[in-house]
Amino acid sequence: MDVILQIKEIAKRLDARQGEMVHLLTRLVEMESPSDDFTSVNAFAEVLLREMRQLGFDAIRRAVPRSPDLVECYHGRGNKSVMLLGHMDTVWPIGTLLKRPVRVDGDRLYGPGCFDMKAGIVVALYAAHVLGERCPRIHFFMTSQEEVSGEPYRAILEERARKASAVICLEPAWPGGAVKTERKGAGHIKMTAHGRSAHAGSEPERGVNAIVEIANQVIRLRELQRELKNGVTMVTGLIRGGTRRNVVPDFAEIDVDLRFKRMIDGEDTVRRVKAFKPFLPEATLDVEAGISVPPLERSSGVQTLFALASRVEEALGRKLREVSTGGVSEANYVAACGVPVIDGFGADGDGAHAENEHVLLASLPQRAALLAGTLLLQAQEHSKSI
Repeated sequence: MDVILQIKEIAKRLDARQGEMVHLLTRLVEMESPSDDFTSVNAFAEVLLREMRQLGFDAIRRAVPRSPDLVECYHGRGNKSVMLLGHMDTVWPIGTLLKRPVRVDGDRLYGPGCFDMKAGIVVALYAAHVLGERCPRIHFFMTSQEEVSGEPYRAILEERARKASAVICLEPAWPGGAVKTERKGAGHIKMTAHGRSAHAGSEPERGVNAIVEIANQVIRLRELQRELKNGVTMVTGLIRGGTRRNVVPDFAEIDVDLRFKRMIDGEDTVRRVKAFKPFLPEATLDVEAGISVPPLERSSGVQTLFALASRVEEALGRKLREVSTGGVSEANYVAACGVPVIDGFGADGDGAHAENEHVLLASLPQRAALLAGTLLLQAQEHSKSI
């Protein structure tokens, strides 16, 4: 059967299973799994494991030091797999469900963690399940601390990603259904100014005001910001300094959030900031600056994946959009490994990390069809290149 006809047939079958998908999503959201509660995340992993096995996936839990367990599974036919990357943890603390239980209101399901990103897990499971024996080789990789860093298992994730032909991340769609073909990288800048204290009333001239020094550095950062191109941003988010109103402060510091689309721009910004010198003659300045998360750059491989996904949506009578976002996800880490990555294949909705978090119910089968079709087309393209 022609692959486009297959995709249309798969979409119809998934539409008929929307009720099942909503039921599974409800069960998953009703299991709270905040990143810092290892017991709860592991309990969620065990339930997810059972659900995957019932759908025919031979999944396992993998223990990781200093972290809740991972869940992973290889499935389907072929030599080179596509990684389906998702996370089981949420930002919501235990007890949130008591205040905001899962509810369906019209065409939407509300609940903590439904949009970010338990619906993405449901989308992936049903996309693979509906493909049946036609399913290309895939690798489910479900992480446990994406919302707080995931550093304990980052090396495992990167090692697995390097072996994949592509990575599709199950983070939620951009509200309205767009996928994410570019994510900014992130860095941190910390500046600490040291001056000399003195009595602010009787002899202020003997002091060296560290707050004045750090204020000048904030202005310098703003001036540098105007010089930078390609969407680089620096936001001073924290400032601390001084002890009392009547004391010339001998200490002040700022913490700055750095975001950038291209690694080369992030590295250039870090280099330039590290060269900053004090304004005040007797002040000293310590500068710490570095990159913590690489960007997901819109490479040719990413563009190819988007083109395949666009063909699927076009076949189903829809138009797929792409967006760039300043937020980071674990897709950033795997993109830096050189593998093509596309993000935002989870459900449509809105309210990530907010009290109005919700999923559009119709998007569950629609996104599953998008994912299933993209897997088929990607496998077809990969086989041509061998």
